[in-house]
Formats: sequence, structure tokens, C-alpha cells
Amino acid sequence: MREENSSFKMPDFYDELLSNSIFISGLPRSGTTLLGKIVGSLSNLEYHFEPPCFYLILSLYASSFLSFEQAKIIISLILSEELLLESAHGRSINLRPNDDSQILHRMNWSELNKRWNSIKNRHDAINFCNENRLRLCVKTPCIFDSINLIRKTVKNPFFLIIIRNGFDVVNSILNKEWLSKEGLSRDLWPYVNNDSSVNIPYWVTNEYRERWPNMTPLLRTVVMWNIHAGIYNSLEYKKDFIEIRYEDLVNNPYPLIDDLANKLGVNKTFFTKRWIESIKNNQKNYNKNKMLELINKEDPNIASKFLKLNKIWDY
Repeated sequence: MREENSSFKMPDFYDELLSNSIFISGLPRSGTTLLGKIVGSLSNLEYHFEPPCFYLILSLYASSFLSFEQAKIIISLILSEELLLESAHGRSINLRPNDDSQILHRMNWSELNKRWNSIKNRHDAINFCNENRLRLCVKTPCIFDSINLIRKTVKNPFFLIIIRNGFDVVNSILNKEWLSKEGLSRDLWPYVNNDSSVNIPYWVTNEYRERWPNMTPLLRTVVMWNIHAGIYNSLEYKKDFIEIRYEDLVNNPYPLIDDLANKLGVNKTFFTKRWIESIKNNQKNYNKNKMLELINKEDPNIASKFLKLNKIWDY
């Protein structure tokens, strides 16, 4: 017989295990992947690239599908057991040679073999994390509507937020076709139930849901940027945020990463230098005035909000 229980808790050692974890976020195509590769190569960090279950639980919480306590327990489990301990143990290691998140892009074979040979079970993994002061580092875009949940789950978190000119973000997303009808059939989940043949991501607010299926990919992309940039700008407490501009990261990375490593209390590694040296500015040329003209033509109010939010970021 099922009994109702409104009070659960996870092991106390999770608090210390997850203490000072690092969360990298920003809007899609703002440079989160580039920043993640570099930061993930710093010393004593266990880096994870867009873990699906973590993002899903944050999305369900933001949509009020899960209560705060339910989401907190699940997030605590995912971060500690599925990400940090499994990574330290060596069970969830990515060895695919063409993946940026491959383990050998931030760790050599000798360190990997040391883990495999010395960590036999979960208890060993916990001790290994504590003795080596390993810290979790997770990269996931668009977590602004769940920041407080993470703060209540993780002690003393760091949020590395990368921002980029809204025009460049929109142009980059359009090139990926993520917000075309086809793109929305596979990306940017979870979706809300609707009768249209075009999927509606959960973060689309009520004022846009009815119009969403008939919007052009351009307008959908601007709406997406407006929604997430608006949430970020509305956050009142940002003392645990470290804000990074994409343009500074691309054009002058060394002093930026030196300062970042100092703030995080970690060191650069051989792999850090290699990732920094691989930075390329792949921005494709486009006409900003033409883009703004098209947005204005479809919806002047959305265009005005876009310009206002972009100006707040000094673009």
C-alpha cells in the first residue's frame, strides 16, 4: 500500500561532495560550448556537457510539473551519483575520438588508468573525490529560470554566464535551423502539448504559444532570445555569477581565463592551453540592418523588446 510522505532528504555527504560546483550557462550559440571546453580542462574539475536528465528536471521544475522538493532531491541525485561519482569512478567516460567532450581532451591516459585501478566501488569514488578535492562542472544552456533551485541544492555554487550580441546569437541559431519546423521536431525539448504540427518548447510563454506555429524561424529565434535574456536580466541576486562576454573570450582569452581560474581557485593545465589555442572566430557575415528590418516587418513590438534587451547588455 502506498503511503504519502512529504518529507525526504538525501545523504548529508552530498552537501560537501557538491560544494563549490560550477555551472556554465547562457543562451544557445552564445559560446557556452567553447567556454565549457576551456573551463572543463582546468585542474580538479569533472566536466559534463549538457547532461540530458539534469536539463529535463530543471525544465520540469520551471514548468511547475515538479515541486521544489521533488526537483531538489532528483537534481541532488543526478549531480552527485550520475555525474560526479560515476565520472570519478570511470563508468561514464566518453572515449569517442571526435567528441569535444571526450575525456582525453582534459585528462591523460596515466590519470585515467590510475582511476580505473584504484577506484573499485562507490565508497572508493567518494573518498577519491574528497581526497583530490574534485569539483563538478556542468555546462547547460538556459538554466536561468532554475537558478534558485540549484542554489538550494548545491552549497556555494559558481555560475559562469556567457553573453553575446543578440544579433549574432540569432544569426548563429538560424544557421543551425534549430527553430525550423524540422529542427523543432528533434531539438529544444521538452515540448508542451498542442494540436499543431510545429512543436512548442516549454519555455514559450502564453503570449506567444498561439502564434508560435505560424511564426517564421527568424521571429521564433528572436522570441527565444527575448524570453531567456529577459529572465536573466530580471534576476536580482547575481553575487555568485561570473559574467563573461563571448567577444572577450574569442579576442583576448588568456587574461580572461587567468582571471577566471583565479576566481574559481583552480589552475590551468596543458589541455587548457591547447583549447585556448584552438579558438577560432567562425562568425559568418550577415546584414544586421536587413535582419532588423525583417523582424520589424513581422512584429515591431518583438523587435523593440529585442533591441532594448540587447542594449542592456551594452550591444
